[in-house]
Amino acid sequence: MLSKPWGQRRERYDFVVIGSGYGGAITAARLANADVNPKPSVCILERGKEWAVGSFPDSAEGYAANLRGTGNPLDLYEFLNFDQISVLKGSGLGGTSLVNANVAIRPDKEVFELDGWPKALTLDELAPYYALADEALNVMAHPRAAALAKVQALERRAVQIGGHAQHVPLAVNFTTGPNPQGMHQKECTDCGDCLTGCNVGAKNTLYMNYLPLAQKAARRSSRR
Repeated sequence: MLSKPWGQRRERYDFVVIGSGYGGAITAARLANADVNPKPSVCILERGKEWAVGSFPDSAEGYAANLRGTGNPLDLYEFLNFDQISVLKGSGLGGTSLVNANVAIRPDKEVFELDGWPKALTLDELAPYYALADEALNVMAHPRAAALAKVQALERRAVQIGGHAQHVPLAVNFTTGPNPQGMHQKECTDCGDCLTGCNVGAKNTLYMNYLPLAQKAARRSSRR
């Protein structure tokens, strides 16, 4: 477990990070591992609870019971419906990484050429940082993608319209063992529960990488 009881908090912190999604988790990991002496103290505040592997809802009743807005402030799923888009957000230690598909596609170069985008911020400029994120999130292609019924169906449809289905890179683990951050993970079972919470421990959520990086640094600092 990564979280600490509220009663064990310190009176003061050098940095307080609000939220444990991608922005918060990466910021906390970078601050906690900064090459400075003394190491800064970092606190992450998250509105949701910690969801350990195996504790995610796994039924229609369970999903409905954990939909925010039903009275429990610690519910996992938040669904926002707008005129032109609907958004599913996660509320837990790891943020929306707990309930997204963990697809790790880099934007096309043309995205950075749109009106209003900062001219100095190009795909080439950001490429090293995309590489760092890919390494930390252990991004890879699905080794069995071509055998999946969904992919085969997409390929048939793509051929009908003159193209082919593309296999996207995923932040999902396909081997059993320690990941680059030393967290033990199991291989993906193709269960399809990425969007409701991975009970296998194969999905490379922030709970498996950047948050442990922050916690390990904080523990080393507290022992000094």
